[in-house]
Amino acid sequence: MRLLLFILLIALADGCRREQKTQQPIPDKPVAVRGIGKIVPEQEIIQLAMPVSGNIETIRVAENDSVGAQTPLLILASSSEKEELAVAKAAALSQQAQLKAAIAQVNEEEARLQNQQTEYARIERLYQQGAETGQVRENAETELKVQQAVVERTRKELQRETELLAEAHQTVALREALLKKRTLYAPVAGTVLEINVKPGEYIAEGAVIGQFRPNGPKIALCEIDELFAPRIKNGQKAYLLSSGGVDTLGSGTVIFRGEFLKKKSLFYEEAGEAEDRRVLEVKILPDRPLPLLLNSKIECSIHP
Repeated sequence: MRLLLFILLIALADGCRREQKTQQPIPDKPVAVRGIGKIVPEQEIIQLAMPVSGNIETIRVAENDSVGAQTPLLILASSSEKEELAVAKAAALSQQAQLKAAIAQVNEEEARLQNQQTEYARIERLYQQGAETGQVRENAETELKVQQAVVERTRKELQRETELLAEAHQTVALREALLKKRTLYAPVAGTVLEINVKPGEYIAEGAVIGQFRPNGPKIALCEIDELFAPRIKNGQKAYLLSSGGVDTLGSGTVIFRGEFLKKKSLFYEEAGEAEDRRVLEVKILPDRPLPLLLNSKIECSIHP
């Protein structure tokens, strides 16, 4: 009887061990990583500013205007710069005329030198034949040396006039550059998002006067909590959701994964907000354009 009870206990223990093995939890499948984000242009928004200070004369564009690269956007008053450029151009034209006269003078003196060289060679032959006196030969040689000196002097004058013309052209280029700085040009093709000044206003050098969006697709800039950051990789599939995660707005692909954790949220709007957060910056390129405004808040779901 005791033997039968012992065998029964062993069988029950073995059954319990088998049941425990079969009830071990199955590893969870990778789940989607959620994060918050906003819609931004693929290329960062450019803050518009003037390289010089002055009063606004003309604003050539309005907000939401699409423009090409180097399109004039805003012009500062520039009467003095225009006058200085006009003076510089007049001086350059005058110097060009003086250079032209110097070239003509050199050509004339070189022609005289050539004639005197020919004449001296003729007198030298006659002198060697005994048909000309030494005094005539000496006079011809003196005249030749004088003319050589004249040619050398006019050549130096020509070089100086050439240098002065180069300086005049540099002055014109400088005045043109200074005048050009009075105009704000579109840095690339894109859209004017904001102009926060008016004609007649004075603006300081470097002061931001508006925002400009370069052409390109809109992307989702998202942040992932540091706990899930190691699971994010470039090329992963992602879904973009409305704020609150209710509606699916579209799908896309992770095209950028930050290499470090940021100490602050990408979307803090008040001083001190979310300063204790550590998040990973992620960019998602939608599979097709999304009809969302820039800075629209969204959520993302990234599938490892």
